[in-house]
Amino acid sequence: MYDDLEAENAKAYNAKYGKQVLSGAYTLTDDDYAMSSNESVKKYKNFSFSAKPDALIPEILNKKFYSDNKGEEVPVSYNYYSKVKPNTGSAYKLSDADYKSVGNKYPNFDNEDDAKKYIPAILNTKPKLTLKAAGTFQTVEWTFYYSKTTEYIKIKDDFSAIKLAKKPEKVDYTLSKQDYKDAGQKYPSFTKYEDAEAAIIKIAKDGGKGAGVYAWTWYKKRTATKYLVCKKTEKGWELAKSVALKTLLFKYTNDFKWVFVPPLKYIITTEATTIGDITLTDADYELTGDGKYKNFYMKGKSDDEKNAIIIEKLTIILKANYDIKLNDVVKVTFNVYTGDKGTMSVNIKAVEDK
Repeated sequence: MYDDLEAENAKAYNAKYGKQVLSGAYTLTDDDYAMSSNESVKKYKNFSFSAKPDALIPEILNKKFYSDNKGEEVPVSYNYYSKVKPNTGSAYKLSDADYKSVGNKYPNFDNEDDAKKYIPAILNTKPKLTLKAAGTFQTVEWTFYYSKTTEYIKIKDDFSAIKLAKKPEKVDYTLSKQDYKDAGQKYPSFTKYEDAEAAIIKIAKDGGKGAGVYAWTWYKKRTATKYLVCKKTEKGWELAKSVALKTLLFKYTNDFKWVFVPPLKYIITTEATTIGDITLTDADYELTGDGKYKNFYMKGKSDDEKNAIIIEKLTIILKANYDIKLNDVVKVTFNVYTGDKGTMSVNIKAVEDK
């Protein structure tokens, strides 16, 4: 027994040696990312789909921290990269009045910086959108007005020309201001494709530049449909970022190691309850943007749509205001509006969100 205790104490001492005690919430620093064995994490100081935080964060914690309490769970925040993808099917399309509200004479933006600046401000003036829950994403459709684009023409060995639809990996020559002047253009651009092609063939053939890919400027007044994705925060709508701060839970085990604690999601179940019932309060409805009427709006919804609404709303409420643990089953009662005011009760189970 004594030998076992001594060995345990030695193991505990070794686990603490040269490390800091970690208790309570923690956010990874640049120095922490540099401790990762994953080159992507080291270089970009974030995790991603291919550099999974649940698998890689324990390595960092085990190099730097210990806990005085076995079984202690600590939330760790970290940078996570995920490409922002627009949902064009549910996009909010800016109206003429929306553009005018931010001082635009015409129903468009002529540069993306203005779009990124003003679109979140426009969403913050929309009553229905301001009621969306924090964490909600909203795609916005807007019109981009532009006049100049960089185009590419490939000249073959026989001096025939091919118009390229996208930027190639290599550009052999970019037309200079003098090239445009030599081609009879008042400004350093062409307004007609045919003129550009003829001038570039001449440069390649008579100017001695030879075969290759040529870049040139096309001046033409055009509009294009573009999309931006915004995210609702506690402060209001903001431009969604590809790198966002996220949080996962990690536990210090009996083996003196930090391990990932899987997150929970909620499902509707017919299983018997395992903890006390919950009836939603006014404060609960405020969390989901339903504070005005204090119910979930379900008029005209199918059963599947109703269940989706219930899970979406209760996930926000239960995670924020109630202590529901893995495999807990709880009966939740809430107000609904289906044409008339009423109440519903469902059994909700907390399961691992894989």
